[in-house]
Amino acid sequence: MPNYRYETHNRSGKITAGVVTAASMTAASQLLRTRGEYILALAPVESAARKGGRLNIQFSFGPSARDVQAFTNQLAVMIRAGISIRAAIEGISEQVENPKFKKILLQIKKDVEGDKQFSDAL
Repeated sequence: MPNYRYETHNRSGKITAGVVTAASMTAASQLLRTRGEYILALAPVESAARKGGRLNIQFSFGPSARDVQAFTNQLAVMIRAGISIRAAIEGISEQVENPKFKKILLQIKKDVEGDKQFSDAL
């Protein structure tokens, strides 16, 4: 059976990473969810025999609760400091490591620049 590398967090927010053996990616996902864990990333582990030209499929999810909380806190501090929403979002997006969250923040910035209300952009 193939192995799948995962990153999860539980209800208390503790992040764990490891490798699980399952018949398929769906089975691996179900196994992790039955443990009460929320999947952040799940991808097949490439063996030396499979590396030759095979497609490496990964799927990751949007921002975690921790990402959103950090963004909200940083945005609040920057707004209180008198920085414009557009500049604050741009500055925060440059520091974000999650590529999907970075893309979301840049779209929010673009929407705000396009005269959308911040609440509508969110």
